[in-house]
Amino acid sequence: MHFNAGFWHNHFRSTLFVELANVIKVLQERILPQFSNISAEATNIQNQTWNELTSSLSNGDDDPSDFMDAAFNAGYEHYSLMSGLSQGVVNLFAASLFHIHEQHIMLFYKRELHDLRVQIDPKKLRPFHVVAHLEELGINVKSLPSWRQLKEIELLANAIKHGEGEAAQALRKNRPEFFIDPQLSSDLDLGPSLHLDKPLLGEGIYVTTSHLQGIERTIVAFWDELFEALRQHEQKS
Repeated sequence: MHFNAGFWHNHFRSTLFVELANVIKVLQERILPQFSNISAEATNIQNQTWNELTSSLSNGDDDPSDFMDAAFNAGYEHYSLMSGLSQGVVNLFAASLFHIHEQHIMLFYKRELHDLRVQIDPKKLRPFHVVAHLEELGINVKSLPSWRQLKEIELLANAIKHGEGEAAQALRKNRPEFFIDPQLSSDLDLGPSLHLDKPLLGEGIYVTTSHLQGIERTIVAFWDELFEALRQHEQKS
């Protein structure tokens, strides 16, 4: 079978590969900078709360120290919320990168692999069906060097979306570093978080921008390897 591997490889270089890089660039340059001053914001909120509470003192019997905890808590709550949202956004982008990859698997299937004369079965519009279809055609996708890392990224994306479950448990065994808060990682006695509640709010999974760049490299490597395998198959047939 002819896969038009050269055409699709060039097409993905100019679309998918660029899109992945741009997604990370927008996150780093346009979104994350919005969270860069949350510590100063928290301090301002703490001071503002203190001023508001102490300005309401009516007589000498009031003790200003009674308001210290309230002011501190107001600042801390803001910092905790913004810090969690910042981490949640990075987690979300990790899942997004993988799903952008999956969307391109389906694009390649519908425009190249699928027989246009046959109506597509909606139940088979799943990436794992495409992998099975390629294997039926003689392409051993699971033997590609990047396959194991790609499956780990899939586990990460599912854990971020769904919280605790099979994906989180499997990922915790293979990549425990995703479950260790980098702000606390200097404590060698701390292991990975053992339960995952709200990763989209920055709790329990701690993806970094370095991880995102690694995800990008793995996805690019997968498509490079796949198109090379398709080219070699074309030459043999």
